[in-house]
Amino acid sequence: MAAVAAMAGLALSLFVPRRRLWVRTATGRRGGTVLEVAGLARGDDPRLQPTVDTLATRLTPTPTPPRGGSDDPVP
Repeated sequence: MAAVAAMAGLALSLFVPRRRLWVRTATGRRGGTVLEVAGLARGDDPRLQPTVDTLATRLTPTPTPPRGGSDDPVP
């Protein structure tokens, strides 16, 4: 049983891509929050940039339109 667990752990360590992602927040010049997202892969990982882009997109809030604007339907 221990040998099977050791082989499974070895297989995971060899075939799962190792990468690190960082997110840093700071206060912007106008008082808002600025997010910096970065990634580092061990070796060549072509999926690193899409992963960083996806994380940045998920962390960025979508702006909501103001209420009472000219685009509101007339009741």
